[in-house]
Amino acid sequence: MNSSKVGEIKVRPIEDMLKDLPLGVSALTEQKVHNKKLTCIIIKDDFKDFIYLPNSMQFNFKSAYVKSNKVISGHLIIRMKDDIKEKYYPFHFNYYDEKTLSLIINLSHQRKLYLILGNKYNEYKIVCFRNSLKSFFRRYIINCINYGYRWSDEDYKQSICNLVSSFPSIDDLWKRLGGQITMSILKKV
Repeated sequence: MNSSKVGEIKVRPIEDMLKDLPLGVSALTEQKVHNKKLTCIIIKDDFKDFIYLPNSMQFNFKSAYVKSNKVISGHLIIRMKDDIKEKYYPFHFNYYDEKTLSLIINLSHQRKLYLILGNKYNEYKIVCFRNSLKSFFRRYIINCINYGYRWSDEDYKQSICNLVSSFPSIDDLWKRLGGQITMSILKKV
């Protein structure tokens, strides 16, 4: 069984995670590393100059909480931009989903953020950032705890549908979300 080493972090074979994902997909995965849980972001897409990626890319992150009806949803969009185009990869978080909560808790504590970029041949690059999103995830957890209402999965799905349908495009949603964070790459693997 192959494994990759990212600094001191050893993750299960990334090829296994990538092979079943279609192009244009972004996902979160939880890994157990040295008895700790770690959340990694995976983006699989048709990246053109994959060998030079991430040197040729600019990575921007935007996050926000949205209170809609009885739900507080968390949102993160990653924008990857080069000289020619930009693409957006959205993530939506539901505090009351057990799997999502585990991912959020990991992201609220991790010192580093790991972004796994895969292409159509399941080749990949790992980009490591200082985790500037920790406070966003911590505040989201606190806001949900203090809200005092446990929404249902159906309430959450409806709030996401309402949010997405209220914006004509992902670009419009990007413009409306909170402040932009440009994170510096710590390490490329």
